[in-house]
Amino acid sequence: MGRTQSGYRQILRVLLPISIAFLATDAFGGSIRSFGVSLGAGVSDRIEAVSIPLQLEIGLHLPEVLERSVRETPIRVEWTVKAWVAPILGEQTTAEAGFNPVGFRLAWDGGQRLVPFIDLSAGILVTGIRGIGAGGGFQFSEGGGAGFQWFWSPRTAVSLSYHYRHMSNARIYDQNAGLDTHSVILGMHWFPERVAK
Repeated sequence: MGRTQSGYRQILRVLLPISIAFLATDAFGGSIRSFGVSLGAGVSDRIEAVSIPLQLEIGLHLPEVLERSVRETPIRVEWTVKAWVAPILGEQTTAEAGFNPVGFRLAWDGGQRLVPFIDLSAGILVTGIRGIGAGGGFQFSEGGGAGFQWFWSPRTAVSLSYHYRHMSNARIYDQNAGLDTHSVILGMHWFPERVAK
């Protein structure tokens, strides 16, 4: 077993149960802060194809001990959980789907209309892409991005963002070439507790 594969497994063993606990109980502060849906278009570095991801996400409060430290500031931090599916059109016509239980979004939200944010996430995916040295259909993913949310009402926003995603298999297959994808994402988000200024 390679060092990278062992590292990924250790990370998932720790983070997946934490994610489930966030979803299942308020003991970790897991009440819903936001939810949203988004649609995007992405291109990868080694295949001539366009992916069209459709994504659902939930933003959760952090544990109270962490929330307390930023409560009186314009900083909004969310633990994000995302599920997505993407048809892929072009050189290869196929699809992929994934689940990102580990994510964080940091936003500068003092109640104003235009809110900048950065986003980090990690998870797993199944892809139909073949012939690029990725080894097989099961992959790990990690990525990040940045963008803006425009609040057209106090608790409802549209967003536009750039997202980078790296996919690889942590050497669970003989080949592990990986694949990078760059996407532009348009989303709609709802924040049940937000107070506008």
